[in-house]
Amino acid sequence: MNIIPLKDLAKNAFVELNQIQIGKKKIVKTGEEMIDCHIGGLLPGDAILLSGGSGDGKSETLYRLKEKILSKEVNEEADEYIFLDMSLEMKIFNIVLRGIHRDLGKKKREILFKEFTEEERIKVDLYYKGLRDDRQFVVQAPATPLEFFEGCKKFLDQHIDKKAIFITIDHMLLMKGRDKGAMIEEMTEYINQIKLTYPNVYFILLSQLNRGILGRIAEKNNLAAPNASDVFQSSYMDFLVSYNIVLYNAYKKGIMEYMKVNPDRYDYLEEHFGEEDTKGRVSFDTVGKIFFHVIKTRESDTPYKNIFVKTMDIPQDQLEKMKTEKEESKKEQVNSSDLAAPVFETNNDIKPNHDMGVAFGDPKEEDHDDMPF
Repeated sequence: MNIIPLKDLAKNAFVELNQIQIGKKKIVKTGEEMIDCHIGGLLPGDAILLSGGSGDGKSETLYRLKEKILSKEVNEEADEYIFLDMSLEMKIFNIVLRGIHRDLGKKKREILFKEFTEEERIKVDLYYKGLRDDRQFVVQAPATPLEFFEGCKKFLDQHIDKKAIFITIDHMLLMKGRDKGAMIEEMTEYINQIKLTYPNVYFILLSQLNRGILGRIAEKNNLAAPNASDVFQSSYMDFLVSYNIVLYNAYKKGIMEYMKVNPDRYDYLEEHFGEEDTKGRVSFDTVGKIFFHVIKTRESDTPYKNIFVKTMDIPQDQLEKMKTEKEESKKEQVNSSDLAAPVFETNNDIKPNHDMGVAFGDPKEEDHDDMPF
């Protein structure tokens, strides 16, 4: 153990605080309200955990965060920032294909089999130049926790002069280790050791959710919303990170009207409200939207801001189809409510639990350390 007098550490902390106050030291902004609204940005050593189901947009969110953090419009010191991406899920070709798809708004099939127009070439050239940015490094081979620890230390020592070094993992479960639970436990220990040692390091980690959340799919029910225990190996991950954010595509799960909330509590999301019920509560419209649940913020002046919504970039014809599907679903719900209620002849009969709104199983019985989907 390295025992240090508290007075020495306290002095360093006050010096650092003063440097931030007078603007000599900048805190890193992410350009995302769901993070920056709390204290204005990231503090040294902060780690962000993004979790969600497959296809809920975790990798896309990571890309967007990186793009904004490295932008001088967001961070004036961005030239002194670097990223080390543990990109373990997709090959660079797939990442490039997704990037072009995002920038051009063009179907991937067309990108693969049709040459770019002159107008498209200009946009693609800008994207290509961004990929040649000297501030970005990548690792595509899965590593053991120890290999990760030793590799990160070497990289951080080589770039100790940088203002900020971001280490990202996409995603945690693809690191080497047969026992994924034990591997996650070991990774959290190493990450914690790194962020306590190096003053300029930040982490963005991607992970999955346990299957148990699928048993709570329900319309207009707050039980459907994710919580900290839904994150795989939450007992370790939640303690480690400063921001625990869960992405949830409610529409993809079959939910047309999501949760039921007090509109005054979430007035900043008014544009996403559906109709009020008789008690004045509202649900969120889910068509073409991703919900970001900020499960944890280590430091926050605005803890009430715990849900954020992003509208997906969806072709108009597909969006109209989704809206039609929602309207048809609402009609089916109205028609089914006209059916006569079942008659129970004795008090011993099992009655459906309408208040819980559970679609599959009892949420109390879920195994939070279950393997993710």
